[in-house]
Amino acid sequence: AVDVKGFDSALEEQRERSRADRAQSGLELSHEDLRQGWQTLQEQSEQRFTGYDQLESETDVLAIRISEGGLALQVAENPFYVEGGGQVSDTGLVEGNGWSCEILDVAKIRDRVALLGTVPEGAFPTSLDGSLRVRAVVDSGSRRDTQRNHTATHLLHAALRRVLGTHVAQRGSLVSPDRLRFDFSHTAPMTADERHEVEEVVLDGVWEDHPLTIGTRTYDEAVRDGAMALFGEKYDDLVRVVEIPSVSMELCGGTHVGHTGEIGLFKITSESGVAAGVRRIEAVTGRQALRSLEEQASRLDEVAAVLGTSPDNAVARAGQILAQK
Repeated sequence: AVDVKGFDSALEEQRERSRADRAQSGLELSHEDLRQGWQTLQEQSEQRFTGYDQLESETDVLAIRISEGGLALQVAENPFYVEGGGQVSDTGLVEGNGWSCEILDVAKIRDRVALLGTVPEGAFPTSLDGSLRVRAVVDSGSRRDTQRNHTATHLLHAALRRVLGTHVAQRGSLVSPDRLRFDFSHTAPMTADERHEVEEVVLDGVWEDHPLTIGTRTYDEAVRDGAMALFGEKYDDLVRVVEIPSVSMELCGGTHVGHTGEIGLFKITSESGVAAGVRRIEAVTGRQALRSLEEQASRLDEVAAVLGTSPDNAVARAGQILAQK
């Protein structure tokens, strides 16, 4: 038998401890706390996600929640992506008449998405009566970096299946502006040659500049056409299919670049084991990949300076010193 009442009681005690810890440390309210305390500005209005096509919306506020130092908004035309499918939430700005709010997080509150941010003390009216019109703007640089990493994750998945075998299947992922992380089924560490070949396959996909095809199909149609679905994941009858022609087709609700060439660069930074039969690759793209290569070149310059030679001769010089010492 399961002691459901005892479980609920222990869970509530844990929530109380968490609330106390957050209050003591000054952290914002959790997403669970945000389910209460909303002021409705528009009754029976639907919210629509516009972030696939645009990063900015002039829109009405459907509901608002004002707390000490914090502001939460539910807007009718929402361009902010909420965390899902491994992709992190957007950040950005919401501007009103004489005030602005920096959006630091996005949360799913029942059947809507809420934008969570902060405003300077006294900059926002403490009470509202009637409608409120705002301008919601996603941080475009952060979003585009995230999109590069998300599309690169699809290229990486396809490359791993091509190099290691079709037994490779996704076991988890993280897509953020600064990096991507991809967990996959495989029984052994990758060799240096395998890592290099996977990088080459991904980069070929980038430089061939494939246009992405994104559309909605029924789940059965998508699977019949060869779309990759995550094992154990629940899907609606209608699904969003992201296809890189001749390379990859996956069920995915995330945001992506228009052409693979927008990714620019791709570099694997690590490959490791995280569980029995599960490996993890971390990688960077675009600007972060360039920074990673620049840092490696800078370290090589430092090594060459210590060895008293040029970067081109650093390996030979190190060999001479080892032979002598």
